Amino acid sequence: MNNKSSEAVIMSGFGCNLLIILKAVLFSYVLTIPMFIIIAAILAFTEFPEKLLFPCVIITTVFSSFCGGMITTIKNKDRGWVFGTLTGILYILILYLISGIIYLDFTISRYTVTMIIIGALSGSIGSITGLNAKLKGKKNKYLPRKSRMLNR
Repeated sequence: MNNKSSEAVIMSGFGCNLLIILKAVLFSYVLTIPMFIIIAAILAFTEFPEKLLFPCVIITTVFSSFCGGMITTIKNKDRGWVFGTLTGILYILILYLISGIIYLDFTISRYTVTMIIIGALSGSIGSITGLNAKLKGKKNKYLPRKSRMLNR
């Protein structure tokens, strides 16, 4: 195989993986936005303590990055945890950019680093969970017919 064709295969695979990561990040934001709206409504219309806002943001971030990592692995063929981690990091970086634009503050603090680590870890754990779910579905397909009937 010549170099040009092997580079084209690598780049087409990379483009496909990048598209999967971007779709997973978009899915994460589809989950995040309604959750933030609900948190904002609870904060505005109830006597919800404002000190609990940070844990709510962390839970929302973890859940969304986890789901994004899971989607990445379900759609991807290999290196799932790497792409899950990248999904979590990209999710947090986009959130950081949006926050920086809104508040006109792009300082990198301990909070920023913590959120990047949380996003990477939850995306990675989500991708591992997605891989296990994907493999569990494949294993059932290869069981003998009698065993499959018992699993129903």
